[in-house]
Amino acid sequence: MMKGYMIDRWTPRNRPAGTPLMRQNWENFLALNWPIDPTLIRPLIPDAFEIDIYDSQAWISLTPFQVTDMHILSAPEIPGLTNFEELNFRTYVLHQGVPGVWFFSVDSSRLLPVLGAHVFFDLPYHNATIGMSKDNGGITFSSRRGRDDTEFSVAWKPGRLLAASDVDSLPYFLTERYHVYAGSKENITRTQIHHSPWALSEANISFFRSNIFSTYDLPHPTTAPIAYASHQMGVEFWPPMPLVDE
Repeated sequence: MMKGYMIDRWTPRNRPAGTPLMRQNWENFLALNWPIDPTLIRPLIPDAFEIDIYDSQAWISLTPFQVTDMHILSAPEIPGLTNFEELNFRTYVLHQGVPGVWFFSVDSSRLLPVLGAHVFFDLPYHNATIGMSKDNGGITFSSRRGRDDTEFSVAWKPGRLLAASDVDSLPYFLTERYHVYAGSKENITRTQIHHSPWALSEANISFFRSNIFSTYDLPHPTTAPIAYASHQMGVEFWPPMPLVDE
């Protein structure tokens, strides 16, 4: 219980009412996860949120993946702009007991989706040069922002398939998130998303390098990441709504 609110990690999995705004697929998804002292990320999170804690630690994650078949449901598909690579740098928060994701940054290989994400979802998107390739079952992903030289590189191979995540497990805590919070201190929104439960595999990391942590005045991790991979996930996004404190 946090500030009088029970944490509900199960109900958000239900599909929201109404019509989604957008659909897309996430492919070749990788999640690199590290525990971190909550006091280090507290200055980066609006006061409306509590830091979500697992095993007495906050968590930060880097998630590279491919977006495919992205389309706004009320608009025609724009050829060449529905598939691109993305890199998320995120942490985990609570608002009145509702778990969600807070993004420090989202890097994208396409400029138009970057602009659209700013307009529709007020997310901290950055245009970046991103490369992703597959070879002998392995995957490499690299990203670099031109304006500030923030870079990220990783190589991995998916491992054995994991059992379905229990609601009290770390994989569930890190991946089963159905609310995206965004905006500024004065104007925060909540976007609900929906997808099937994650089918996660172990991820065997052969190479990792990034300076993204220092970009946000966070220490570079000193331990290897806890890593999960997923082949493909279909995701629906509902329109963002203003966050209201009760």
